[in-house]
Amino acid sequence: MLLSIVKSPDWISPGVAGGLPETSGDLDAFYNTVRRTSGRFVGKVKAYEIWNEQNLAGEVGGEVKVAPYVAVLKNGFDAVKKNDTGAFVLFGGQTPTAVNDPFIAIDDVSYLNQIYAYNNGEVKAYFDALAAHPGSASNAPDTRFGEATGECPPAAIERYGSAPGSCYSASPDFFFRRIEEQRAVMEQNGESGKQIWLTEFGWASCQNLPAPEGYEYCQLISEQEQAQYIVRAFEIGRTDWASWMGAMFVWNLNYQTIPTIQSTDEKYSWAVLGPNFGARPAYDAIKAMPR
Repeated sequence: MLLSIVKSPDWISPGVAGGLPETSGDLDAFYNTVRRTSGRFVGKVKAYEIWNEQNLAGEVGGEVKVAPYVAVLKNGFDAVKKNDTGAFVLFGGQTPTAVNDPFIAIDDVSYLNQIYAYNNGEVKAYFDALAAHPGSASNAPDTRFGEATGECPPAAIERYGSAPGSCYSASPDFFFRRIEEQRAVMEQNGESGKQIWLTEFGWASCQNLPAPEGYEYCQLISEQEQAQYIVRAFEIGRTDWASWMGAMFVWNLNYQTIPTIQSTDEKYSWAVLGPNFGARPAYDAIKAMPR
């Protein structure tokens, strides 16, 4: 069981939804919230992920900055360890992106380099494992940057005028193995003894559903391919990455079963359970995997 702390309440940063706490008072409130939570769930919750995609401006209050996240991570780490020294504390998984504009997002590898460079690498003391959210778009888990066909789904051609052969291939963040670049940064900074945990990974399949804006690639993936890709990703974790890969969490289990989430919502097509909890092929494939 892993708990992810992903947002702050409105009173932390009025008018800026979900922003990172930065003042001493707000950091104290954050520390005490995490301390009380970890104290309640000693022996039940095994890991805590501190924030979500903090290299994305919309997840941190509008501007990506390194120092505030390091402070939040430190307070989260100290709060968990106060009550449960055996629990894992995870550096929050970043969004995969090649954008470098702090008011939109910072490239995940660049952000990680900045984190390690900050204050002589003090961040090393504040997490047990690095969480990651590998991108994949429509690319198979073994496909590497430079090998993709660039196939475009009909919705991308219609909405954006995308030229055939130009989609989901232009930068490394569209590929599952982007995680290897984050791993390289860890090793360059003397962190080879720590694991990476994939706290979100998967493939969206919407061939028989509406294509959400920005996630049109789900039109290119059949439900059978979704199943095959997820199983293959677990195989890569167990073999190619065996020396440094920890837990792997599929995104997501059951968003199709939630009445308030419509098929036009981007979270819908990632689910491995269908409406009314019916199994999609990915669910059965995961269930049948060797343990």
